[in-house]
Amino acid sequence: MYKKPFYFLCAITLLLSSASVSLAQWSNLNPEVVGGTLSARSLMGIALINENTIIMFGGYNGGGQLNDTWQYNINDNRWISLSPTILGGTLTARYAPSFCYIGSDQILMFGGYNGSTGLNDTWLYDLIDNSWTKLAPSVVGVTLGIRQGAPLCNIGGGRALMFGGHNGSSYLNETWMFDLNNDTWTKLAPTVSGGSLSVRYHPGLAYSGNNKVLMFGGADSTTYFNDTWIYNISNNVWTKQAPSFVGGALSGRAGQKIISVEENKALMFGGRYSSSSYGNETWQYDFTNNQWSKLDMAGTNGVPSARAYPGFCNVTTNKMIVFGGHNGTSKNDTWLLRIPDQGADSVQHENLLAGVKLTWSWNLPANFTGI
Repeated sequence: MYKKPFYFLCAITLLLSSASVSLAQWSNLNPEVVGGTLSARSLMGIALINENTIIMFGGYNGGGQLNDTWQYNINDNRWISLSPTILGGTLTARYAPSFCYIGSDQILMFGGYNGSTGLNDTWLYDLIDNSWTKLAPSVVGVTLGIRQGAPLCNIGGGRALMFGGHNGSSYLNETWMFDLNNDTWTKLAPTVSGGSLSVRYHPGLAYSGNNKVLMFGGADSTTYFNDTWIYNISNNVWTKQAPSFVGGALSGRAGQKIISVEENKALMFGGRYSSSSYGNETWQYDFTNNQWSKLDMAGTNGVPSARAYPGFCNVTTNKMIVFGGHNGTSKNDTWLLRIPDQGADSVQHENLLAGVKLTWSWNLPANFTGI
């Protein structure tokens, strides 16, 4: 009997048992910066606007608020300082605005905090014209007051959903929808199922692509929440979930960022766990199984430090960009997160002594039952 293949498999098995096995890889990109100084910051508005471009505005640099506009070119690994045309009003410096892509190479921004008061202005950035335009939207329901820390996500069709925030004196749990087609903000009156939807700011919020929006966590003056909610756009219902957890406990947090990576999947990174504690965990939520899974991370040149309020954008379904954030000190580093194609079983091993990375990747046949 020819047994060498068996011994070879055993050798691989032994090697893998002593190796560091990871599902994802971080890389510090150290990008080129053109046109100005890219200061460290957190609480900025940031969003992917097309397959090669991220737009960032404002933020807090540890000493004050900013009003600069930056473009990150993904293919060239380059940050470029922009000088956009400002139309319709004064675009004041701010941090913690509501900010998202809303289609047709455009970004929607609402509110934020300018260092002395909250804001309730609505702006549209156009990449083609390199312009910010102040809108004068109609408001349906009640007055749309000032707020900061209210996440905003694109839900398709020129619409965006916003939840919660803080208005300078109170935490909020309002749900609003913006429709670019008729330049209108509408306060929704959703049904709430499964529990109490507490007031909060800085929760994570992301659209899954199937008429559902995922929300996790956030904070008020005393509590960092760890509840999971799904908003159904079709029937205007928030439903509290009871998810399962894989890889550990998912503690309460605020200032984490959630992005949709494919239909029925979302990723969450970072967050503030208490007044003095930050994290760099990455979690994946599976809508189909109602399950959070903590991803095992490794990095060819380290992993991003613990932080809250970073930029977190998906480039493809398995590549994400992280920029900046805050953990007592503001950051201006740019990271790439790669998650291997889950259609194949992939194991990566880094030989830290030799600096050599070995990668095995294979597709298992449908009738494979193991060795």
